[in-house]
Formats: sequence, C-alpha cells, structure tokens
Amino acid sequence: MAKGLGEIKSRISRIKTQWKSYKSNRRRPSAGKLARLCGETADRIGNYLKNREKYTPIRHRGTGSEFDLGAGIHDLRAPLNKIKGLAGLARDNIAIEGWEDGVEGGFDDIDNVLANYKKPFNPVETNLHGLLNKIVRNEKRMRIDLDIGALPQTAEVASHKIESLVKNIIDNAADNFKDNKIEDPFVHISGEKDNGYFVLHIRDNGTGVPKFMKDTLFNKYVTGREKGTGVGTHLVKQAVELHHPNADNVLREGHLWFEPANPGAEFPGTIFHIRIPLKYEPKPSLEDGPKP
Repeated sequence: MAKGLGEIKSRISRIKTQWKSYKSNRRRPSAGKLARLCGETADRIGNYLKNREKYTPIRHRGTGSEFDLGAGIHDLRAPLNKIKGLAGLARDNIAIEGWEDGVEGGFDDIDNVLANYKKPFNPVETNLHGLLNKIVRNEKRMRIDLDIGALPQTAEVASHKIESLVKNIIDNAADNFKDNKIEDPFVHISGEKDNGYFVLHIRDNGTGVPKFMKDTLFNKYVTGREKGTGVGTHLVKQAVELHHPNADNVLREGHLWFEPANPGAEFPGTIFHIRIPLKYEPKPSLEDGPKP
C-alpha cells in the first residue's frame, strides 16, 4: 500500500506540473490533459479502495499514534474530481467565473490531505466558524448556505477530522447531484449548542439515502453508487467516534444520525446530524482509578 501511495504522490506532482503548464499558455489542450490526469488518478485511488486493500494501521515514530493509509488516499478523490470537472469546462471552452480559484482551492485541499493523513489525533481549541467558512469558500460545485449564528464559536476538536467529516458529507451530496442530474443543487449547514455539545446539521436536496442502506450506511465498503467506495461515510462515523472515546456506540447514543430532509418529496434529500463535545474528554486510563 505504501508503494501505491508513492505512485499517487508522483501522479499528483505531474498534475501540479500540468497546471503550471496551463497557466503559462491558457490553451484548451493543456486543460484537457489536466482533466485527464486528475480523472486517471482519482480512478486509481478508487481501484485501491474497491479492492479493499488491508490498510494495516501504521504507527508514528515517536508519538506511537496510528494512521490509516486507506483513509488518507480516500480524501484525495474529491479535490481531484473537483479539478477534473473545472478543467474539463475550460477544455470545452465553457466559462465559469472563478474556476481557476476553484482549481487552486482543490490543490490546497490535496496538500491538506497529504499533510494531515499522518497527523495524530490531538483535539485543541478550534474556531468552528472559521473552519466552516473556509470549507464553503473553497466549494465551487454547488451552493452552500451557512446558518451558524447559534453554533458556538470554538470547541476542543481535531480540526482536520471535523473538516474531513464535513467534506465527506458534502462530497457524497455532490456525487448524488451529479448522478441524478439534480437541478439547482444545494447544501445547507446549520448548528447550535446543546448543553456540553455542539450539533451540526448538514442538509441536501438530493434523492436521499436508499432504504436498503438505512442500517448500513456508516459501515465500511457499503455504497449505493457504481463508482463509490463505501469509505467516506465510514470516515464520518470514525471522526465522530474519535471525539467520543467514552461512547459505546455513537449511533445508538445519538451522536450521529440521518433522516430524509423532506419526507414524501420526489427528491427527499438527506439531513445528517453530528453531535460533538465542546470539550474533549479522553478515555480514563487504569491509572486514573481510585487509589487504595
């Protein structure tokens, strides 16, 4: 798997070189090559994940914490497909305002994934409003409405895990919009404080989660898409679990759930609810028990 990751990093280096080539000449064939390279790399990542490689957790030198190569490469697919789509529009001579900024944002996302996939889980005081605004600012595939006035400004979280969680839900919505040719697609993100927690609500106007996936959506490798990998929603659950180390089951205990946004509608959409502690409470060690 490490060899595969090296190949993917090499491909990303070629993609960045091709982007520089496009910016120097602004020619449609250069944009076309950029789109092709991104598509091929995203497909290669999908093949790794579909083959269900055994992603043995690898330990950091010095920290002893673990990271998952499968999780790391999965989060590269969305920015690659984003750049592919924007470059494809340029190749076809379809003008989209701000598309080059969107590509640059995609490369920023790629750099963040590569920097963070080995990053230890270390919750710190984080500006939630700033984090969500950054995600929305870099998203060009759809309209995203933010309604976070009631959301606490900060919380003690691992920012890269919360960012990955939100982006994976948005990416799933984007895939649903594309697969089903949804007109005027949008995502609405809201949040509020709930005692010692903050709660995020992420709603879309897509076709909704298929009934047969109702009880298995967050299981690894479960997908309703032909080109899906079934990893993204599992990573959402994993991020919630990391912030609830004392929970036996985050689904049963009401820290993560979903439902139709508009039951009975032709496109009912989905709304995800995520409940995270404002202050991280690690799992007590044996040494923390009562002394004799």
